[in-house]
Amino acid sequence: MLDRVQLPCVIRHDTPPPRTDPVQRRADPSPYRAANQSPSQSHKPARSGLFPPNPLPRRHRQFWRGFRAATASCYRGVADGHQAPLGSARPSSTAKGSVMPMIRRFRAALLSLSALLLGVSAIPAAHADDIGGQTLAGVSGTGIHNTYNDKSAYTYLANALDTGTSLVELDTWANVFTRKWNVSHSNPLGSDNNCVKAGTAADLYTGDRNQNLDSCLDDIRIWLQAHPTSHPIMIKIEMKNGFNNTLGMNPTSFDGYVKTHLGSVLYAPADLLTRSDGTRYPDLDTAARADNWADYGSLAGRAIVEIIPGTFEQAVDPASSWSDVVYAQHLKDLAAAGSISQAAIFPSVLGAQAVDPRTRYSDTTLRPWFVVFDADAAAWVGDGNTEWYNANHYLTVVTDAYDVPPALSSSAPSLADAQARVAELAADGASYISSDWITAPANGVLGEVLARG
Repeated sequence: MLDRVQLPCVIRHDTPPPRTDPVQRRADPSPYRAANQSPSQSHKPARSGLFPPNPLPRRHRQFWRGFRAATASCYRGVADGHQAPLGSARPSSTAKGSVMPMIRRFRAALLSLSALLLGVSAIPAAHADDIGGQTLAGVSGTGIHNTYNDKSAYTYLANALDTGTSLVELDTWANVFTRKWNVSHSNPLGSDNNCVKAGTAADLYTGDRNQNLDSCLDDIRIWLQAHPTSHPIMIKIEMKNGFNNTLGMNPTSFDGYVKTHLGSVLYAPADLLTRSDGTRYPDLDTAARADNWADYGSLAGRAIVEIIPGTFEQAVDPASSWSDVVYAQHLKDLAAAGSISQAAIFPSVLGAQAVDPRTRYSDTTLRPWFVVFDADAAAWVGDGNTEWYNANHYLTVVTDAYDVPPALSSSAPSLADAQARVAELAADGASYISSDWITAPANGVLGEVLARG
């Protein structure tokens, strides 16, 4: 494994990182929106320009451009490669599985059609009755891709939370010089984000931004404590350059870090494992398949954290050392030692598909520690048979929702189209539906919560 201190100047040119960013949405004007959020805030203009044939996905281009700007002396030519396949190749789906996904797709289509026929501008968000009695795995919510990075739309991270979103994303770097967790899209040596050093709810909309991960987590905890009836929030953390055991920035220290800053609002792996009588399931997979997730209503004002392997570590490190594998091994070791209560986060499998993607992990004993999955939305729908995730009560995060055929605008679809797309993906069994729809009217979908499946 490469020495991480040397990583900033060692990049393999043939395998740029696969896309892992999520995409998400919002709903009708949220009761959480702060009064001091300026209505004139607008999203940054759409990117323009010509790209060479067979370009990298849009977010990869953004990543590498920013990365070169931040570390120009080390990084040159990185963006000229082509996307490498993630893990094992995605099998083609010749059989679309059971009739249930077809029924759900048809239902979503009917919802969209009814909106057009009735002349309404939006499909109503689900009421409490629609999700009453559901566990966390029975609900679909929306979210915001790279939430920390949209400063033009969300001056502060709390402004994004005010939309009623069910998911926020943070990209973090293990800074090899300061040994701190920076939050930035493309700068490994500093933070660039909308997080502040808040101590109270009044501090969430003021002060210096560009803080480290601890402040971002503090902001989320303080916001949730000030809004105890809000949707539970999934915090998706992309581990840009992974863990660094040499510097002590390993899963054990990361657990303590996350628990310190999220405190009592955190829903952790031990919560999923623990039965009502206090006994525990042997692993996360067994607990999830038993639908031992907490009731959705009981999770109001709480947060759950998932991590995905980062674009940088995927480009330079072997898959066996990526953060998903490292943390799954950590969970397995904690369980064996009777210390699973120390764990704070859920590792996520990238590239969810029609068959169990955990087969890519050669160590079969790690597979039961993955119950959260991340997929490109178009691939999710294209695979057809996604009922396996819903039937086993696994959580799924789908990204780039606009990319599902027929493709929508990545930034400004109509609200009706955005809501129909959310309904479609919820019917397909997605737990969290991520997008870049952060301006009106499409941002009206961000607060929606629907029954899953």
